[in-house]
Amino acid sequence: MYEGFRFRYLHAGVGFAADLRADAYETDGPPPPPAFLIHRSLYLRLPSKQTPYWLEAAWLAFGASLHAEQLVGGRALVLDVDAFTYPGGDFRAEIGALAIDGWIHRRSGLPRAAPR
Repeated sequence: MYEGFRFRYLHAGVGFAADLRADAYETDGPPPPPAFLIHRSLYLRLPSKQTPYWLEAAWLAFGASLHAEQLVGGRALVLDVDAFTYPGGDFRAEIGALAIDGWIHRRSGLPRAAPR
């Protein structure tokens, strides 16, 4: 089931915001395209409704890779990102790493890898 996560940061008049909708599921084989391998058996599947900017994809993958060892545990896991948007915030692709880190923290209970 897809779950949403809202990342918000405001400091000194600069605001960063990102909304992420994602799901995680195990798979026995390779995931359907457009997914790519992040680490051993951890895959990231990007939104099919919108083509993300390459920097967004890179930062989403980086944020997920921070938890790769704890997430996979010998199984093949797909992080399926359904939507990733910047509602009313300044565009910074790096926010993708913070958003997926927060989503993983909430979904799996792993400690956050990024500062809050």
